[in-house]
Amino acid sequence: MGAAILVNLAIHIKQIQSDNPEHCEIELRNINQWSIRENNGKTHSASLLPSTVNTAWIVFLHLDVSSLGKRYLMIRRHQLDPETFRKLRVALRIAAASPDQ
Repeated sequence: MGAAILVNLAIHIKQIQSDNPEHCEIELRNINQWSIRENNGKTHSASLLPSTVNTAWIVFLHLDVSSLGKRYLMIRRHQLDPETFRKLRVALRIAAASPDQ
C-alpha cells in the first residue's frame, strides 16, 4: 500500500530545535520507520509522533529519535523540489492513517 512512494524518500532538512541549527538527512524506511543521519555520519532510528503537522506550505515533523529523544524538524515547501515535497506529504498522510500510529 503506497510502498513505492515510501521507499528511498531522503531529504535534507534544517533542525530547528537548537540555537545552532545543523543540516541532517532523513530517510523514510517504512510507514513509521525513519532514520536520521547527522553531518558527523551518526545514524539514528526514529519514529513519527502524532503531533506532526502537515500543511501545503510547511511540515513540522515531530520524531522520537533513538538515543536523542524527541526532535522537531521544520521543512518548508521551497526547501525541496515540488515532487519530493509532495511525496513527503503523501507519506505523512499514509503514516497518520496507519493503525501503528
